[in-house]
Amino acid sequence: TVHAEEAAADAARLMARLGVERLPVVDEEERLVGIVTRRDLLRVFLRPDPEIRRRIREEVLADAMDLPPDAVDVHVLDGVVTLAGRLRRRSQASMLRR
Repeated sequence: TVHAEEAAADAARLMARLGVERLPVVDEEERLVGIVTRRDLLRVFLRPDPEIRRRIREEVLADAMDLPPDAVDVHVLDGVVTLAGRLRRRSQASMLRR
């Protein structure tokens, strides 16, 4: 079982460790309040391609690296990100790869 207040990542780790596809969810008194499946947990972590692209442009390029959002071409297909362009410093490219 997993407790309702536990994080989704903890439930996912438990499911992977036990090799199960479903976990009963219990409250603080150990009463059944639901079932969580691998599919439920996967939804928490999956993001559509346009959202990934937007977040990279806004949060990584603009906010974290202080670059214009269009400084690098960002292409996302099925969750795989491809970056293209030129930057002033090699260290910036290394940071983007991470």
